[in-house]
Amino acid sequence: MFGVRNVSVHFGEVPALDDVSFDVAPGTVSTVVGGDGAGKTTLLRVLAGRVVPERGTVSAPIGRDLGMLPASAGSWANLTVRQNLEFVASVFGLSRSQAVARSSELIELAGLQTAHDRLGSALSGGMRRKLGVIMALVGHPQLVLLDEPSTGVDPVSRVELWRLISRAAAEGAAVLTTTTYLDEAERATRFLALEAGRTLLLGGHPPRAGTGLASGPIVALLGRHSPARRRGHRRGSARRRGGCGTASQAGCSMNALLSTRSLRKSYGDLDAVRGVDLDVEAGEIVGLLGANGAGKTTFMRCALGILAPSGGTSLLFGRPPSRLGRARIGYVPQGRGLYPDLTPRENAQFSAAAYG
Repeated sequence: MFGVRNVSVHFGEVPALDDVSFDVAPGTVSTVVGGDGAGKTTLLRVLAGRVVPERGTVSAPIGRDLGMLPASAGSWANLTVRQNLEFVASVFGLSRSQAVARSSELIELAGLQTAHDRLGSALSGGMRRKLGVIMALVGHPQLVLLDEPSTGVDPVSRVELWRLISRAAAEGAAVLTTTTYLDEAERATRFLALEAGRTLLLGGHPPRAGTGLASGPIVALLGRHSPARRRGHRRGSARRRGGCGTASQAGCSMNALLSTRSLRKSYGDLDAVRGVDLDVEAGEIVGLLGANGAGKTTFMRCALGILAPSGGTSLLFGRPPSRLGRARIGYVPQGRGLYPDLTPRENAQFSAAAYG
């Protein structure tokens, strides 16, 4: 049995964990659930030995018996999918033949066969999360810590990820995940709900909607994070954009703040974006919907001139993308766009200065 007993951690005056206890049993999937800043990541870092608690006890394996997916990607951008896996497998002590076989097995289980030779930097955010999960599993560790493994992962891939996680538990590992999604907490054998570093609820098989505690504090805390709550309150309409099939700049809308025609981006033989037309006008909220690897991020980066497209055109404020045009946009990349060695206030002040 792994876990923590009466653990407390403070960052300055702020309690990250306040007298928290939780057990994680081999052969089971447990989860820590809560909103942003609840203490989920800190708890995983305590179990991984990366944060030393001020008081309390920790029971967890070290070295090769521990696999972890951090809140960041957890992979190396300049290595391919296979190279990332085989490198971590060697760290876990697998022989060359074992590393190759285990990597091939996990690549197939994660549905990454078509991306096995793609650099980490060329993966979509969801693909990077899937890669991070299988990297944590590659050495058959006794304890697996996964920090929000489904963040940025499309619904179909989320099901695939949970199959991987359940398989690891079935093979004997103790698996601990964190999540802000109530439906994912319902998949776990045991759960711990945190709020501001304190235990809100502790037990097994969280209540489902319409039963028992479903109207209690866990839903009050987590309901606003549930995908079911996010599906409503959406306005807008789909519309046909006629006469916009030309690849010339003349085909782009001069009234749109962002306008693309036949925009295309290729990586070798792979078409990441294929002939996309889109106008974004003032007052609109436009969503790009698609599975991991569909081309959403690549399209956005090409449309803004951050990546050079392989074909087609884009206009930003009526002109080809430029540094001057990008100075008029706010942009959140997949990597969150924050400087980790600056405080929130310093990040905001630096951005304000950059915008003049």
